[in-house]
Amino acid sequence: MEFFRLYQPIFLSIIQCNENLYLLTHQDLYELRVDLEDFDGGKGFAVYDGFAMGSEKENYMLKFLGPLKAGDTGDGMTYHASIPFSTIDIDNDRWEGGHCAVDHTGGWWYNQCEASNLNGKYLNGLNPHEYQGVYWHEWHGPSYSLMSTKMMIRPKFREIPKPPTTTETPLE
Repeated sequence: MEFFRLYQPIFLSIIQCNENLYLLTHQDLYELRVDLEDFDGGKGFAVYDGFAMGSEKENYMLKFLGPLKAGDTGDGMTYHASIPFSTIDIDNDRWEGGHCAVDHTGGWWYNQCEASNLNGKYLNGLNPHEYQGVYWHEWHGPSYSLMSTKMMIRPKFREIPKPPTTTETPLE
């Protein structure tokens, strides 16, 4: 019981962070950028043309994910779109044969696992256990655990409509 009390404030702050992200992404249109870095200094990114997260009632579902619009790492997120977040104690994935968060060692928006997990075990690059580390399947594959990752959102840029131009006719 003492252990739970010690970590309870941390758990509550994570829930509050998720609620804030839910509220934020429902105020306006946001885009998502994911930055990845490997242990050899290689860096890559993926930008999605829209992002919104669901509420606690929706299990913090990856509610909206726009199309991949830029990047060099491939698409590690679209497979997980419209999927609730799974944790070790709450199985929300669509894999009938198991529990992705347990097998892949971290909470994530798992469809039937695969594609990506930026919350896996922090391992050192190549490892003998597929899907055990921090991975982005299309960039280094499931047997490579990434050194660092970032997920960032920002309001989507909207084009400002140009005012109509008037053509002036010369006076004669």
